[in-house]
Amino acid sequence: MIFVAFETLIVIVMYLGMGPSFANAMAMLWYVGSSNFPWVTLPQAAGLSIFWVPNPFLSSLYSLTYMGSGMIITIAILFIYTRNLFAWSFDRLMPAALADVNPKTGTPFKATFVMILIAIFFDYVVTYQYGIVGSMLTYMTAGLMVVYIVIGIAGMIFPYRRREVFEASHPAVTRKISGIPVISILGLLTLISGVAVEYALLLPAITNFGYIVATGILPTFLIGAILYAIIWTVRRRQGINLEFVGKLIPPE
Repeated sequence: MIFVAFETLIVIVMYLGMGPSFANAMAMLWYVGSSNFPWVTLPQAAGLSIFWVPNPFLSSLYSLTYMGSGMIITIAILFIYTRNLFAWSFDRLMPAALADVNPKTGTPFKATFVMILIAIFFDYVVTYQYGIVGSMLTYMTAGLMVVYIVIGIAGMIFPYRRREVFEASHPAVTRKISGIPVISILGLLTLISGVAVEYALLLPAITNFGYIVATGILPTFLIGAILYAIIWTVRRRQGINLEFVGKLIPPE
């Protein structure tokens, strides 16, 4: 939520400083290709600031703070995805070894190591092999936002739809503010931020709607469905029924 707040401020400053017409025009020049603006990747607000901030100090400060926010969100993403991998392992969707926790640090070090390797591969593809695969890896953010929207809705209705599971959960999960479950409030905020980001990603003025859907949203769910079908089949043969995962928190 803190990151969303700061990103919102960045967007406000960018649009007040350069205007939506300039931002959309630069994005379109990158999309269609232009020898006058040979951007390697989609032009970011920090890079564009040199065009609309005449003060070198302010332009440099804007770029440095933008870089800092990128570093912070990268750390947050690594933290989130290693925990996802840990949870999938705990739920028998991944090898059990990925749920191992370092006794000294209390962290899933194996899951973290795997995510670091994946991140290095991602960086290599988008930096040196940018093409269809790189585009898919980049625009899967649009698919991820759909996932966040679903998670937000699930968080909102969870205490009411699965009341017995909610009441049996950890006290940190069952906290309420003025009688409203905190998880429902966080679910609403997640839903709002997910919809806002998805709307921004799919704006026809900035990008090609069909291209984003074809390379970002559909592959996200198609790949996920294929992987889940394979995992479900393997676990079924091992005598593990994944349908019971999530019936209890934590699952037994």
